[in-house]
Amino acid sequence: MPKLNGWRIDLENFDELFGMKGEDEVMALCGSYNEVAFDPRQLLVVENQGSMGSCQGNSISSGCEWLYILATGKTDVQLSRAYGYYRSQMKDGLLGRDAGSTINSGIWVA
Repeated sequence: MPKLNGWRIDLENFDELFGMKGEDEVMALCGSYNEVAFDPRQLLVVENQGSMGSCQGNSISSGCEWLYILATGKTDVQLSRAYGYYRSQMKDGLLGRDAGSTINSGIWVA
């Protein structure tokens, strides 16, 4: 099973992934750390996943929490990292095995 740090390259739907639109709009909204009025790392909890292999769950929950902060100005939400990871595995048909997941399914979950 070809994996790159948990990323299931063999299952990735590259046509769908590269066909996604809106990259310019997303960058215009979020920019880089140097372009935003405040740094998201000041408001979001940075989780140390260690060797747990939960990068997909951390990415999904942190990204959605940041968008919630931008939309509402509130920092009162903590999303489940486990849900993001397991739901992306469900979409890939990998639930029940610690076999990683795809970027495409992570974006779908988010």
